[in-house]
Amino acid sequence: MIGLGTNIETKLDFNAEQTAKNLQDKLDGVLLPLAIDVFSGVIQNAPTGVSNNLKASFDIIKSDNPNFIGYEVKSPLNIISYAPYVEFGTRKHMPPFDPIRRWVELKIQPYVQAIGFEYKYGRALPTRKGTKILRGTKRETIIRQVARAIQLSIAEKGTRAKRFMQTTLSNLGLKFEEYHGLESGYNVDVSDYLKNNFRL
Repeated sequence: MIGLGTNIETKLDFNAEQTAKNLQDKLDGVLLPLAIDVFSGVIQNAPTGVSNNLKASFDIIKSDNPNFIGYEVKSPLNIISYAPYVEFGTRKHMPPFDPIRRWVELKIQPYVQAIGFEYKYGRALPTRKGTKILRGTKRETIIRQVARAIQLSIAEKGTRAKRFMQTTLSNLGLKFEEYHGLESGYNVDVSDYLKNNFRL
């Protein structure tokens, strides 16, 4: 599984336990509000989609790395998340049909209908008269046709990047670097933020 995250953390270069503990508490008090701002921005900027699953997939997670103090705003690896594919887009590939079919069914549910026509002035014009919502086999046929067209389009062109997380970080005036691997995301340089907000 692939996740998407933003690491907001700073390295500790000494081991003095009490000093480190005091420093950690103070840094937590500065970095947690920043993580909350990033989280709020990601939720605001993430595309809504049909299911709203993308917005619901993010969380603020305290860093478990003993050499760092900080937080991550991420979609955890233990849940299925399509966040990296939305953020960075995809290359041409043949995606699985069933998730696209389910998405199409939710997305176009109110619009799958047979449009009625009436003949005026020698041509067929759309009208509400005779329009009906399709059900059963006809409805399923249209859903499958639309889903197949989307699947083939992704196979031919890939998908465009939405960059909702990058937009959030830029809007907050943060410096960051993109990274890719098992997870993809951004490492945030908090040095300027700490200079402006951290007091011993």
